[in-house]
Amino acid sequence: MGRLLRTGERVGAYEILRLLASGGEGASYLARHAARGEVVLKQYALSASEPSCRAEAERIERRKALIGVRHPCVAEVLDIFVDGDLYYEVLEYVAGVSLEERLERGLLLTEDEAVSVARCCLEGLVWLHTEVRLVHRDIKPGNVMLLEGPSGELQCKLIDMGIVLFLDHTRLTASGVACTFLYAAPEAFLGPKAAIDGRADLHSLAVTLFESVAGTLPFRGTTVESLITEICGPHRPRLRDAAAGISPRFDAFVAKLMAPKPEDRPASARKALNLLDALPLRESRDEERPDGEDDDDDEVEHEDEDEDEKKEGRGPALHIVSGSLRGRRIRIPESGLALGRAMFGPDDRKASRFHARATLHGATLLLTDLDSMNGLIYRGKRRQKVRLATGESVTLGATTLVYHEKGI
Repeated sequence: MGRLLRTGERVGAYEILRLLASGGEGASYLARHAARGEVVLKQYALSASEPSCRAEAERIERRKALIGVRHPCVAEVLDIFVDGDLYYEVLEYVAGVSLEERLERGLLLTEDEAVSVARCCLEGLVWLHTEVRLVHRDIKPGNVMLLEGPSGELQCKLIDMGIVLFLDHTRLTASGVACTFLYAAPEAFLGPKAAIDGRADLHSLAVTLFESVAGTLPFRGTTVESLITEICGPHRPRLRDAAAGISPRFDAFVAKLMAPKPEDRPASARKALNLLDALPLRESRDEERPDGEDDDDDEVEHEDEDEDEKKEGRGPALHIVSGSLRGRRIRIPESGLALGRAMFGPDDRKASRFHARATLHGATLLLTDLDSMNGLIYRGKRRQKVRLATGESVTLGATTLVYHEKGI
């Protein structure tokens, strides 16, 4: 990656203001340009091997085609240059809060907000896939910036296209999975010869929407190996089992995008956007769909909403008995559930983002700590695992929960 740049240091025409993030792949800085103002400067180390150098040079030239190409739902690439053995990419600075930051504060999206985020992301992906012909490959809450629209509505913009893949060169590199694996599509784990296309972005968007509404990821594994096995497996939990009050149509939309096999997802971002646009508004869920809507093979299946509403008050659940969300129920599906800060409310700063895994064992609930900062507090002691009978309580972070096998 090279050494980290210091505040006040200059790289080309850009003055470093502060470090935004750093990792094994590179570093990001807030920088200032005399004409452009504040921008994001991303720094990557170039390979020293000759074959890799040739490939990187070709990739850099191809990426320069992105400079100045604009879409309201995608952060603009402003400049690309090389300085010695370091590669720099300058992106539009998007002021605001990322979806990840919002979730870290314990503020989940409502279904209507999730629909708005999904629409903005899909509009951006339609443009990326068809006009620019690239796959983003890193759709996740940290790369979705939340903005306020002209009428106060929630909008968003996709950022950080550092690992984009051009659609006419759709094989993974020998380095393996170049994406945040918790949000990656199964095909990203199939090795260097795996074909990747825009449907991988749809899967990542679905995982992002699931987490943003439910406060937990759809995958429950506690190790990297078990998580990858689950991501590549044939089963997916349903959003309605993890978040109360979700309409059957939106649940089915998320499930369609998160299908394990690419061929079972919408064929394109445009198809997915058409599906989303066919969803009725929240206040008119029970109204008939307008005449003339296209009911093709990608139509979201309708489910019996009344039956789901009857089930809403039954089944195993943890009841929050402290904090700002006191009285809220967290339903525990048969597949289990990862519990974390986003479920407990913005005032719980002691809970970890992924704090514990809840698994049903007969009439009891087994909680397993996920290497959280403050652990599981049961009967006054910190525990790695806790088995709760109905009526028993446990504290995660600053939130106390009571388990009820059959709800109340």
